[in-house]
Amino acid sequence: MSYKSFFASLLLHSCLFAMGAWAQMDSLLFVRQYGLDSTARGKLAVEVDNVTFFQDNEYDRSRVVGYTLPGLWIQPKVTYQPLGNLKVEAGVHSLIYFGKTKYPTVAYQDIGAWKGRDYMEGAHVLPYFRANMRIGKTHWVLGNIYGGLNHRLVEPLYSPELGLTCDPEAGLQMLVDMKHWHQDVWVNWQSFIFRNDTHQEAFTFGGNSELRFGRLTIPVQAVVQHRGGEIQVDSAHVGVQTLINGAVGVRYEQPVATSWLKRLTLEADGLYYLQQSGHMYPLDNGYGIFAKALLDFAPGIRFKLAYLKSKDFVSLFGNGQYSSVSCSDRSTTFRNAQTVSTAIEYSRTFAGCYTFGARAEAYYFTPNSAVDCNFGVYMKINPKFIIKKFF
Repeated sequence: MSYKSFFASLLLHSCLFAMGAWAQMDSLLFVRQYGLDSTARGKLAVEVDNVTFFQDNEYDRSRVVGYTLPGLWIQPKVTYQPLGNLKVEAGVHSLIYFGKTKYPTVAYQDIGAWKGRDYMEGAHVLPYFRANMRIGKTHWVLGNIYGGLNHRLVEPLYSPELGLTCDPEAGLQMLVDMKHWHQDVWVNWQSFIFRNDTHQEAFTFGGNSELRFGRLTIPVQAVVQHRGGEIQVDSAHVGVQTLINGAVGVRYEQPVATSWLKRLTLEADGLYYLQQSGHMYPLDNGYGIFAKALLDFAPGIRFKLAYLKSKDFVSLFGNGQYSSVSCSDRSTTFRNAQTVSTAIEYSRTFAGCYTFGARAEAYYFTPNSAVDCNFGVYMKINPKFIIKKFF
């Protein structure tokens, strides 16, 4: 049996089990809690946040070139809570790939070509600082925001793999948590320009609003990236660009009280893409329908199946498997596309601060009937040590 036949069989059999929302394993590995504990007032602590990973992507070159991600990122930082509603964190963020000794000093999200001439040796290291203040039901976050999978965006809008590759988001964020409503609004400033800089500024504005009615949730999501600025252009300048992704959907979660099946999750989302200005992509607007569901089994096992039908939909930060433009050649487009994906994963947390996860995933794509697959193993280590309590 060829590997394509094997994964097609895996896809067919997994269809008997599930369809999926954002993954439990990813939430354990990459989502960070922003709630403040009033009893932690006056505590000075050292915290180490780390994810070590090995992921192999066996992809067809027509859409996404295959590659392997062996490495880790680590954030050692000092945390202090001077008030019951204020917490500050300071440290460094370092990204290290095994077998690599040079790193471009950029965020690993598309805009790398703008500053790719600058390099640093050893590891990719950035300063890290965050101030989180709670006022009523609202958290105001400055510096390194709670980004990535903390935004709870659907996979066509934000790929979980960026948790292995991108720099921490930085800028301004507002988080609101109420009984029937969650709101996350943020600005991630990706490229700052001085007066005589020749590269473009770039920032991403995003929002996720979730209305909750018992087990039913209605998410409304948007991501807007703007590139421009009043600059003296060089060869890297691509003109003013404004790109928009959006999603509106409904999600239903049903706990299941059995010894083996724990939860069923179903979700459907309408997707939208607009190239409001610029010519970065050959498609100016598009849309899609994304359906997914999950079955969570004990202990820590999840089956997933997802389906996307799209017309000219381009994903800005999402999984390239769900985009109508090839990630390897932007001139190649898939105007009417369908993708079915299935995955099985296992995750478990030990002693509250150590998490192990593993996942295998397959994609079946038409019109070219390609079968892609990936697998990965991940470990999170997040210990915290109290140094002193001042009052």
